[in-house]
Amino acid sequence: MQLRGIGIALALAPAVLACDSSPAGGTDIGFDGPPPDVPMPTGTECPEAREPVPVTDPDRRVGTGTPESCTEAALREAVEALNAAGGGSLAFDCGPADHTIPLTAPLRLEAPFLLDGGNRITLSGGGAVRILDCDHHVDLTVQNIRLVRGRAEESGAAIHLPWFGTLRVLHVSFEENECTGVESDIGGAIFGGGLTEFLVSGSTFVRNRAANGGAIVGNGSNLKIVDSVFVENTAHGHGGSGDRGGLGGAVYIDGMHSETGPPEPFVLCGSVFRGNRSNEHGSAVFEYFYPPQQATIRRCEFADNAVLEGTGGAVYHEAAPLALLDSTFAGNTAARHAGAIFIGAGSPATIVNCTFAGNAVPEVGAAVFSQQDLSFTNCTFADNRADYGPAIYNEHGTVRLDNTIFANNSAVGPYNGQSCMRTMDAGARNLQWPRRRPNGTDDTPCVEGIAFADPQLGPLADNGGPTRTMLPGAGSPALGAGADCPPADQRGEPRGAACDLGAVEAP
Repeated sequence: MQLRGIGIALALAPAVLACDSSPAGGTDIGFDGPPPDVPMPTGTECPEAREPVPVTDPDRRVGTGTPESCTEAALREAVEALNAAGGGSLAFDCGPADHTIPLTAPLRLEAPFLLDGGNRITLSGGGAVRILDCDHHVDLTVQNIRLVRGRAEESGAAIHLPWFGTLRVLHVSFEENECTGVESDIGGAIFGGGLTEFLVSGSTFVRNRAANGGAIVGNGSNLKIVDSVFVENTAHGHGGSGDRGGLGGAVYIDGMHSETGPPEPFVLCGSVFRGNRSNEHGSAVFEYFYPPQQATIRRCEFADNAVLEGTGGAVYHEAAPLALLDSTFAGNTAARHAGAIFIGAGSPATIVNCTFAGNAVPEVGAAVFSQQDLSFTNCTFADNRADYGPAIYNEHGTVRLDNTIFANNSAVGPYNGQSCMRTMDAGARNLQWPRRRPNGTDDTPCVEGIAFADPQLGPLADNGGPTRTMLPGAGSPALGAGADCPPADQRGEPRGAACDLGAVEAP
């Protein structure tokens, strides 16, 4: 069984976007053929990552060494015994081969549980029932298992944990789980409400779907997602609200837990989001916070995600300071603006060592759309396309640019700035190319004093580190032209005193 990457061929219908009526009354976003094979990220060095707990002597074991002994009845008996005993650990002994246990009703967890599938077990809802249904205040660890084809009208078709417990999801694969309703938040695979700890580590989410949060909903929970992969998950609702949907094709966040003390920051680290879809906002991640909450995204890659009707092609972020570090946004699109990331009200952002490549929108801000104060340090913007402001669209905030490259971005209008919609407020040691618009006039400089020269960037590629990057070529004017750079580049490679412009150091 492969749980550490996406190599499982799922026989699913419709990968071009086919639109018709879904059970939830939204647009049904389908995919043709098997999902792409996206390997688990490596070398992310996320401190929040956690390995599964060793389970050598479980409190209950399902099976006696053969597949025939591992039935739904045996599993249900073990769960009920642990509920009666006040909780414990549960493992499986179903023989050396992979084994699937189909369910005809949800497994009800009413006490602290550790559920370990030993990298052999699949629990299937058969496209008809929820898989794990938890009581309030349950502490649950699920690890080394596949949870597939769960189905529920309400939130969390694979795991539903409402209010004031803890949830640790370690090396779990979620595939084809679906919530059909459009009420309050949803979450196609997982719903976690009011959780003091909500950790997802080393897990995969493939083709899960719901009106909001196709894979995960964190509602007032201390959510951290690390070293995980999200592929072709969908938020198929309409209306752009928590009630009607279309928000967060993979992940939907509505605040952090703050009832028992100061809220922890939201952390998204070392994860890959590819080919996720939503109708309204944030096809990879939709996140809305409440002061004084904060958010950090680092060492992640967002590729080929799409919003079909709204904004925030990969990420929609609002109402909290944001640190965006060491990440790549490539080939993301939105129907309106903010092809890569929308940064909304109350969200000053610090963006360091990031690559924005080939993002596109028909309106404004193919890479970054924001009206907030922003600072960019050692970033690379290349080949982004929009009607106006393809790299950065920011009318009202204060924007600072340092050691940053703008290369071959393009705006539709012949008189529009080909990278930036205006000259930003401050900065030093930046590079922009080309110098002229298609009509032959000088392009809008992204900041006063910017140098116009071809940075000679290579293609977006695996140049080491957990994300793809664009290396400047030999002889590039970006080489050694920086100062006051971060100590390491986007890949984690050290920078010297005479550092390069852009997100990565040339070898």
